[in-house]
Amino acid sequence: MALNDYEIETFLNIPIESEDEYADGFELSDDEDINEETVTPREDRVVRVREEDNDVFTLPEYFLVENENVSDQSTSGSPVQVQTSPLPPSSQNVNFVQTSTNTMRVQRTRITRCDKNAAKKQVKNPILHTKTRVVRPTWIKELYSTQVDPSKPFILSKTELQRFLGILIMMSIDHVPNSRSYWSDNLVNMPIKNCMSVNHFERIKRFLHFNNNNLDLPPNHEDRDRLFKIRPIVELLKAKFSSVPFDEFLALDEQLCPTKARSYMKQYLPLKPHKWGYKLFVLCGVKGYAYNFEIYTGNENNSVERQQMLEPDLGATGNVVVRLSRVIPRNEHHKLYFDNYYTSIPVMVYLEKLSIHTVGTFRRNRFPDIALMPEKEMMKKPRGTYDECLTVVDGVPITTVSWKDNKIVNVTSTFIGALEPTTVRRYDKKQKKNVDVERPKIIEVYNKHMGGVDLMDSLIGRYRIIMRSKKWYIKIFYHLLDMTVVNSWLMYKKITGNTMPLAKFREHLSVTLMQSGIAKRGKGRPSGSFEIQENIKKKRTQTPSAPFDEIRRDCLEHWPNYEQQRRCEKDKPLVSTTKAK
Repeated sequence: MALNDYEIETFLNIPIESEDEYADGFELSDDEDINEETVTPREDRVVRVREEDNDVFTLPEYFLVENENVSDQSTSGSPVQVQTSPLPPSSQNVNFVQTSTNTMRVQRTRITRCDKNAAKKQVKNPILHTKTRVVRPTWIKELYSTQVDPSKPFILSKTELQRFLGILIMMSIDHVPNSRSYWSDNLVNMPIKNCMSVNHFERIKRFLHFNNNNLDLPPNHEDRDRLFKIRPIVELLKAKFSSVPFDEFLALDEQLCPTKARSYMKQYLPLKPHKWGYKLFVLCGVKGYAYNFEIYTGNENNSVERQQMLEPDLGATGNVVVRLSRVIPRNEHHKLYFDNYYTSIPVMVYLEKLSIHTVGTFRRNRFPDIALMPEKEMMKKPRGTYDECLTVVDGVPITTVSWKDNKIVNVTSTFIGALEPTTVRRYDKKQKKNVDVERPKIIEVYNKHMGGVDLMDSLIGRYRIIMRSKKWYIKIFYHLLDMTVVNSWLMYKKITGNTMPLAKFREHLSVTLMQSGIAKRGKGRPSGSFEIQENIKKKRTQTPSAPFDEIRRDCLEHWPNYEQQRRCEKDKPLVSTTKAK
């Protein structure tokens, strides 16, 4: 059970703002001796003694003593009587001696911790110093490990986090029955085993959190964010992904993070390879790079945010397209492709006014009174038949094309139509051979640029982090990590022109992360570590010969040249002495 802030602060000895400065009282150590110390008379700090006999006085409450007798005699020869407050059994002896100057000398004093409430009310300026307290930073109470067990706060360093991520990426390309098998003697993985112990890895996995749970709203609150536990990671990755220059052709489609765990966010998509999981809406380029994404929670239609962004209400699916399109640069004539799940006339008109051209399949019921050939009549036509209709909505021209292939396909666009049809090869069952079939230009463009999200799904599915977790946000974190690795690989290929396979890229990346904080190996024979060794042949350099004596002793311009290992400017080799290979 998680503790509240007051219990954590009390356990960790973190001072609370409303706590009094001397609330913890004061005490002396056993070996602290203050003999021969003279205390200045003051009513609220010391005991005053009068020379008259039988004079009675009272000690303050924080002077708790046991022995009421005073062994020493005053200078006048009469004893001094002392009346004290009620004494606790744990208090110590205190003896006071009267002096001729009406001051009190303490021979042996030991003051114990007073009651906390009494100290708050009565002790304002204590004589002795207060106990030194260890003050820990207040951010420790925000840690999930501290909320679970305040006595053992678990602080994760940047190096440990990098190694942890490297192990996760290595696990995506090296599959074993369970995570502990990577440290097994028979199924050992040396890069992982040399990087971190299994107990430390599992402890990181246990306490890995991305937000402060104490700031989360109750489940029934209307403004509660269902992705609160992973919201910082989502916003960080979205900002990083969208900082890359955009391709001209973009695709928007659904993606699934497969899981069979019990969760209110789990969705069923029968047309996906993995039918159960967390649904994502992803904006990708032609090569599969993800520029933006959104995790479906069923609570995204926020009217307040829409009003702040001055966006119209285009329905649940239309608003998804508008939110994902916020990162697309305006007035650069990007082309956006999506399927019939998102296609509607209001969405196309809104994006066209932002100079974002659209192409997408559509359903006939979303385009009422459309002037196209009825589907029943078109099914009687031969294969390759198409019909086109052009209209203008709110000043935006929209063309629609209906084409018969194996079944009827309806496509609409704001920048392209049927134009000059091309021919494609199709297999005819009746003739039992391949035949040429006409295909409109809009169909060709749609098929060429629509598969960006499917390509991203394929790249993630090849090497996926399949480690199980009972926490829903950890499973989404694994999926986002896979998406980040694929994006990094695509950027690496685009910048360097290297055709390194995705598996090899994951291997290099994981080993590099697992080596974080490890000192580089010095000269000598390799020690058999798990570092990736590359055979790099060192080029043999030419050894300069010594100059002639006439040059060395001419006393002209022989100043050190530090760029050439402190040689003189004129001491340059005349003839190379390197032997030919």
